[in-house]
Amino acid sequence: MNKQDAMRELFFKFEQNEKVRVEKLGKSNPKIIYDGYVSTPEEFDASDRILFIASESNDLDGERETAFWVKRVINNDPEIKNRKERIIKSINRLHTALQQYMRSNYTCEHIISELKTDGEWTTNYDGLKNIAYINLKKTGGTGEVNDPKTIKKDGIDFIGWIDAHKELISKQIKIIDPKIIIVCGNQNTQPAFETICNEYPLSSDIVVLYAYHPSPRGKSDEQLLRDFFERERNKDGLLELRKLYGSKLN
Repeated sequence: MNKQDAMRELFFKFEQNEKVRVEKLGKSNPKIIYDGYVSTPEEFDASDRILFIASESNDLDGERETAFWVKRVINNDPEIKNRKERIIKSINRLHTALQQYMRSNYTCEHIISELKTDGEWTTNYDGLKNIAYINLKKTGGTGEVNDPKTIKKDGIDFIGWIDAHKELISKQIKIIDPKIIIVCGNQNTQPAFETICNEYPLSSDIVVLYAYHPSPRGKSDEQLLRDFFERERNKDGLLELRKLYGSKLN
């Protein structure tokens, strides 16, 4: 079975599992939003194989297989592009900065300066065609992932969803087969991801890095990049990345 077919079969299982689960909880069945490859498995496999992981889907409009907002932005859907402009630009800068870091000995300051032209950020979406992007929770978000008072509300929320589907989420990551995972989100996203990995360990050659949500309140775009480099330098994540893959990419 090829990767595209394996992904479709996996989402069929997500839908079936969720239907049974919400019926037991006496809730309505939410729409599962497809995610994964922005372009094709072949293009992803020929790239640096970077997978972005976020907490929950905000793609509440469109059909289940066409509501994947990252793909819609790359395909120049004007409506979704305007709504998600800051997030996609932030992901683009992080992706570009990481590629530069892996291929050079540049400092954070130098990389940030390279991403600007006459003091303005430059944006090139072409590189994003080769990434993969998934949400841990495949149904529409309600903000509960950000609220510690409702995070464990009734099993239909973020933590309940992760507990019910962590094996399938692990299988999706294995189908994608990334070299690098960037976990983006708030204080609840990282522990949810680590819960999955504790039960279903990742391959030892995958480098996991952590970043803030691409569009947080109160942080400038430049500060997001600086914080990412600072956090990962302190945890040796970037050092591990260069050691494993840097020499192979130059």
